[in-house]
Amino acid sequence: MLEEVLSTETLAIAIKALHLGLPATDQEIAPLKGQLEVTSVRGTDFIEITAKHPSEKEAVRIAEAVAEAFIAQRQRIATERAHLALEAFDDEIQLQVDLVAKQNAKAHESRNEPGRNEAEEMLREMIIKHQKMRALLKVPRTPITLHERAK
Repeated sequence: MLEEVLSTETLAIAIKALHLGLPATDQEIAPLKGQLEVTSVRGTDFIEITAKHPSEKEAVRIAEAVAEAFIAQRQRIATERAHLALEAFDDEIQLQVDLVAKQNAKAHESRNEPGRNEAEEMLREMIIKHQKMRALLKVPRTPITLHERAK
């Protein structure tokens, strides 16, 4: 985790913030890395970022920019992972929806129309959980519908 704080991506974000939106150059990243010391606080999940600079105000500004860049980078990675997991979940739900639709079609063809079966109920529960997860992440939801049996 400490390496992530000093990664090129994190430092580029910090430099952009320090320059008020201007992109970072490769010549700025190495010196900034040399100004920083990152340590973990024993017994906690905290890290300490210390910046060295002749001006105390500038040192604080640099350390805060790096901390905010690190937080933003971690949030971006977590969001990407959540999106990937939700996409996989979307695919699995769609497979299950298709399977239930095939089973319903078979039952209808044989004129043996049973009531709702366990698989259909489980699928409905999966869809509800999926919708709750998307709501928590505030991720746009792709529409997923069950094919209802003809009555």
